[in-house]
Amino acid sequence: MVKDEYDRLSILRNIPALNKEVKYIILSSKNDDVVPTSLQTTLVASLKKESIPVSLIEFEERHGV
Repeated sequence: MVKDEYDRLSILRNIPALNKEVKYIILSSKNDDVVPTSLQTTLVASLKKESIPVSLIEFEERHGV
């Protein structure tokens, strides 16, 4: 099923496998009508919980900047 494949590949489910020596930067559009900003904030919180360095940069523009 598509949902099963999506779940398997989701970064949120694979955070423990990420390289903790890499600093990740998440770009988020505050006015995104495609990807909700809650997804980026959840991702950032999950990375921090695993002690993975991360920065969140937010833009006022819409999706596709």
